[in-house]
Amino acid sequence: ATGFAYAPNFITKIIEQSTGIAPVGLLDVTGGSGSSAVADADADITTSPESSPSFVGPITTRFPPEPNGYLHLGHAKAVSFNFAVARAFSAGKGRCHMRLDDTNPTKEDEEYVKSILEDV
Repeated sequence: ATGFAYAPNFITKIIEQSTGIAPVGLLDVTGGSGSSAVADADADITTSPESSPSFVGPITTRFPPEPNGYLHLGHAKAVSFNFAVARAFSAGKGRCHMRLDDTNPTKEDEEYVKSILEDV
């Protein structure tokens, strides 16, 4: 066991089909029957010979909070998802970058930077 589990979704399926890298630590949400909504969603994602796995490089996700306030529930979901996807594709050297966005420098404060770094 890898110590974590994450439900597969359309993003992990697209990454797997595009890269040929199998994710690790995903939950089996089909219940063994293969007739769940997730299995039906698999049929919607197809690859053609032109889109066969030819990806070179690590799977890289990012979490770019803006330091103009404290983190909230939406941030928690985003950080969890992005780090989990990077971890699920660790066989392909998956990684997640956390970078503080500075799109609105007038509202940024050192207090928020420290809070974000401490929370994540």
